[in-house]
Amino acid sequence: CEYFQVHPFFKFTPQADRFDVAVLRLDRTAHQLPHITPICLPPRGESFLGEVGVAAGWGALSPGSRLRPQTLQAVQVPVIDNRVCERWHRSKGIGVTIYDEMMCAGYKTGGRDSCQGDSGGPLMLQRQGRWFLIGIVSAGYSCAQPGQPGIYHRVAHTVDWITRAIGRMFVTLLGYPAKCERKGNSHSCTLSFACWLVGGSSQPGCGASPWIVACCVTVKKPYNRINELQQPQIREDNSVVPTLQKRIDDFGEDCGLSADRILMKRIIGGNEAKFGQFPWQAFIKIATYQCGGVLVSRKFVATAAHCIITARLKDTLVYLGELDTQDTGKVRRRIIHPNFQFRTTQPDRYDLALLELITEAGYSYHISPICLPPRDMILTGRNAVVAGWGKIQPSNELMGTNVLRSATVPILDIRECMLWHEIKQISVELHEEMLCAGHKSGKHDACLGDSGGPLIVLENGRWTLAGITSAGFGCGEPHQPGIYHKIPVTADWIRSVIRLL
Repeated sequence: CEYFQVHPFFKFTPQADRFDVAVLRLDRTAHQLPHITPICLPPRGESFLGEVGVAAGWGALSPGSRLRPQTLQAVQVPVIDNRVCERWHRSKGIGVTIYDEMMCAGYKTGGRDSCQGDSGGPLMLQRQGRWFLIGIVSAGYSCAQPGQPGIYHRVAHTVDWITRAIGRMFVTLLGYPAKCERKGNSHSCTLSFACWLVGGSSQPGCGASPWIVACCVTVKKPYNRINELQQPQIREDNSVVPTLQKRIDDFGEDCGLSADRILMKRIIGGNEAKFGQFPWQAFIKIATYQCGGVLVSRKFVATAAHCIITARLKDTLVYLGELDTQDTGKVRRRIIHPNFQFRTTQPDRYDLALLELITEAGYSYHISPICLPPRDMILTGRNAVVAGWGKIQPSNELMGTNVLRSATVPILDIRECMLWHEIKQISVELHEEMLCAGHKSGKHDACLGDSGGPLIVLENGRWTLAGITSAGFGCGEPHQPGIYHKIPVTADWIRSVIRLL
């Protein structure tokens, strides 16, 4: 963090803090990647009343617990009216005032909530495929208790200030003053575009053309004063200051697209594999996340390009010959398919990469490579097997399985796959290097953590690699089959890399 701005009306109180929002400027630009992308800011004044939002964070999983999960947790909570929120609290003997810049979200019966350590994290809502930041985790009386919903800062109330803060940070970085004066009143120097967004008037006075850097004249609105009542538990770790964590230099249209793409990086409904049943199967551990892979020669493992495009080699470990993952192999280099193209809301193009192992894989009955297919191999209508260590239920609350699992899925005609998605009102772009596999009723599928793993078919008594697990809209859902990279299209490229290196 290079520096930060706290809302000018922020006030620490025994109740939920007033205007509990701040903006951080990062010391370097956050590059947009499959797992890093900005969220959209909401329309000014939008209430979102009755809609269901998603709160996310690494906070406590139970009230008062000092333990913290290692993986990001998410929970759905409905937005409730401020007066209803006050009544619920009063029924529990808690006198709390929920001001206009605050909002409540949760269930009357409790059970789902943010908690200590989640402070500053987002309350999000999805509209038309984009995620909007509607609240900031602020406070609450305990966690997930009946009649005590979480209290959040309402972002739609201060979206103008956030926008101006973004502009102010940028102009001060360029050497322009932070403040200006017009007719005896102090105003902020900001980008003229940011001033226009908040309904201000761009005036000269900041040492540059008002068309670029403007003295932004706006009409200030009065705010209610603060009453101090019963003290809630503020949701923060003692070692962490709660702040609004978001990108502050991007107004573009690429905001709000979920890192899981709605389109999820993907075994649902399968069974545990037997030891040595899939001796080509590779488990790839990359820092804090996992993917699958498949051994295609003594020294090369094929996987999905999106799994390792940003990974450091020293953080990448390959497990071979394991039903239950233990031993590791280090990676010498990675080779991304030259036509790989990351796409935010659609399956990635040519989602294929090879990992060269430092040490050759020793062949045995539980470690051996898969056969590569001919380019003209016909796959449509055949039953295939997908295997991996990914999630076994489509839930954010479950980690991947430790034991290899497999599922049998039919390979679909590409046009049928598109029609199935249309039934669910999902617009999907499928290309010649892709294939779909799955059941109309869902239930059997790859899922999160299975990316890069193999889709295999039995050809003349030998198992042959047909696809690489790539993506899918949900896991095991009806009419939403898994999407795979089609290996017959790129098998010649794989062979050429193996021969060359």
